Amino acid sequence: MKKLTILILAAAMFAGCVQEQKKETGKTEAEAPAKKQKDVDAQKQLKIAWVQLDSVQANYEYYKQVQDELEKKQANAEATITQKGKSFAAQYQSLQKRAQAGELNQEQYEKEALRLQQAQSNLENLQAKLSMQLQEDAMTRQKALVDTVRAQVKKYAKEKGYDFVLCQNSDINNILYAADVYDVTEEIIAILNKHYKADSKKADNSEEKKDKESK
Repeated sequence: MKKLTILILAAAMFAGCVQEQKKETGKTEAEAPAKKQKDVDAQKQLKIAWVQLDSVQANYEYYKQVQDELEKKQANAEATITQKGKSFAAQYQSLQKRAQAGELNQEQYEKEALRLQQAQSNLENLQAKLSMQLQEDAMTRQKALVDTVRAQVKKYAKEKGYDFVLCQNSDINNILYAADVYDVTEEIIAILNKHYKADSKKADNSEEKKDKESK
């Protein structure tokens, strides 16, 4: 089973950031005639900030939770396949030994061989099914993660009056240069974790309420 990696989430966040910038650029180009009427001083009033995604991944609690849960699910799926694979191998070896020892006639051997062939096919189907489930789960969690980050960044930008919030990570960098003074990564991480803790607290209270009502 191929190793799933949480880096898919990082790539999605970066892609989402780039897409958001493209949308803003598209708007600028569409409104170009009007924009040209503004003077240079107005253009200098643009407020721009940037976020380091590597730091977000390392310090955002929800991101780490998603990563841990996906890794545990993958480990469980791999353990299931490994266990069933060992069982199949043992049965196959047993069949070969019994055949070599003359314990089975041709009809019995063919019947057992057909059963093992079906078992192998079922194992391959199970592996494909578990792999697909993991990928679908990763994509669902990826969307929730990206949506949360973008929503909080958008809210932060509006509150602080930023016109653009750029993003970069260690693998892909669309920022050739950015002064540290415009780095708002720590503020974004603090906001994300505050939002995550609030949601977690609400979820815990909801579960506690359900438990009390069921009793």
